[in-house]
Amino acid sequence: MFNIPWLRLCWETAPIRVGTEVAVLVRHFGFYSLNACRIVYRIDNGARTKRFGFGYGTLEEHPERGEEPFTVGGIKPAPRSTTTSLLFPDLGRCWRDSDARYRGADFLSAIEFLIAREDFTGCVNLSSSNPVPNREFMRALRQARGTRIGLPAAKWMLEIGSIFLRTETELVLKSRRVVPGRLLEAGFQFKFPNWSVAAQNLVARLRASKS
Repeated sequence: MFNIPWLRLCWETAPIRVGTEVAVLVRHFGFYSLNACRIVYRIDNGARTKRFGFGYGTLEEHPERGEEPFTVGGIKPAPRSTTTSLLFPDLGRCWRDSDARYRGADFLSAIEFLIAREDFTGCVNLSSSNPVPNREFMRALRQARGTRIGLPAAKWMLEIGSIFLRTETELVLKSRRVVPGRLLEAGFQFKFPNWSVAAQNLVARLRASKS
């Protein structure tokens, strides 16, 4: 199940019982990410259906939100599950299945949506469904944080700052309004379609992590 070169299970010897916390360590290009979960229930149907397994839910800071059960048994599960046939010398043929119920952030959910759509080809804009000017962007962020006053950033201020940052003011002063037209037409639904709602969620998560 976890025989993948760039992924490591922490830890393989973890007991399968409610409350056990596990994680997968994923190697990316130049950095690692640790995605933690907790076992929330066990599946032990015994002789009735001959299925055994467990289900785990994601913990805070996991890139996705949801739960996923894993079961092994002698009876083939429902077609909606991801099923793998296994052959054991002592038990005969068994079936391993997983049925994920995840809801990730919009960016990750959009990528998963596109991967699942084999008929989708070409370029796709992964951007906000409702882009706003920088003035509205900062106003919504201040409201979410409870900041009443925001200092203005004049053009000459940005020009001075660009010298120290070794960049060009064109990257800040000029922009393009981009919308994910093909993504929306394909039926993808954003969890945070508006920046004001997304800003409130980000601030709430930031405050929760510090409490």
